[in-house]
Amino acid sequence: MIWGRFEKRPILAPGFCSDRGVKKVTIMKPARFLVLLLLAVLPSAARDEGQAPPRPKEKISDLTGEPADHYYQGWLELKEGEKCQEAGDLQRARLLYGGALKRFLGVRKQWPDWKKDMVGKRISHAQERLEDLERKMK
Repeated sequence: MIWGRFEKRPILAPGFCSDRGVKKVTIMKPARFLVLLLLAVLPSAARDEGQAPPRPKEKISDLTGEPADHYYQGWLELKEGEKCQEAGDLQRARLLYGGALKRFLGVRKQWPDWKKDMVGKRISHAQERLEDLERKMK
């Protein structure tokens, strides 16, 4: 029960009309509160610590927009794959190299005249990285 600031009688919880039937309201103990808080926060923290969630797979025919955007995304995947390989995460590196290769092939298929030499070099680079990685994984 909470005593009113200027009143001599207690302020009752909403829904109660008299002192009779007023139940004692207990506040959660700090230890229980911390346990519940940790149980609520830890699963999301563990999920955030892990790898980034996988992106939805794109089909090569789904490439729309500018070829430079897709080329750049492929380049980013290739660089991220290199970082993962250096860190020892070979499975993730393999997925990233494969995604980059798929994106470069899509650029070449969708826009065959767009910077042929540059796209061709990236395709061969991604294929080499993927082959080297698969040899290491055996």
